[in-house]
Amino acid sequence: MKKRLIMCDCFGVVADCVLPPWFNVVFGDVEGPKLCKKYCDMGDMGELTLMDIAKIMDEEYHLGKAQDLFDYWMDGTTSNKPLLEFFNSIRDRYEIVLASNAMEGLVETVFKKHDMAKHFDKIFISYKLKKVKPHKDYYEHIINSFDHKFEKIYMIDDRPLNLEVLKDIGVIGLLYHDNLEEIKKELLK
Repeated sequence: MKKRLIMCDCFGVVADCVLPPWFNVVFGDVEGPKLCKKYCDMGDMGELTLMDIAKIMDEEYHLGKAQDLFDYWMDGTTSNKPLLEFFNSIRDRYEIVLASNAMEGLVETVFKKHDMAKHFDKIFISYKLKKVKPHKDYYEHIINSFDHKFEKIYMIDDRPLNLEVLKDIGVIGLLYHDNLEEIKKELLK
């Protein structure tokens, strides 16, 4: 039984963010974030899939065929190989789970493209849970999915907002911003 748990965000940590940069390029720095938040928030709760958003961009904004948009978004993704390799090196001590706010089709497609599922013991995606970060019940759901207690629990995320509530539930938040060496140092203590 492993005594430590790592919960790790997907986009911005183990894979590139797909939609926010695209929305900013296409709609600008003011309107882009608003539209991205609108559609991504709905997707994170399971109200829209990634293909639904592609269809909206096609039908309402005439930005190209839905399948072409979906493919373009997926073609631009990469995985954070150094972080995933580090995770593999500590799997003997840690349960490692994905904890992502994402819509149906996004994590699954990126994970399949980059063969990433093998790096995680469990995968938790908001659209399936109908819960989103940074709500405390999202993290508690993940922690309670194990039949044992952990002596240390970490959450790695690139958004400070997603880490704020963690102290209240005994989780150590690690902000990721291309600081792999700092993350390694903390997790190897």
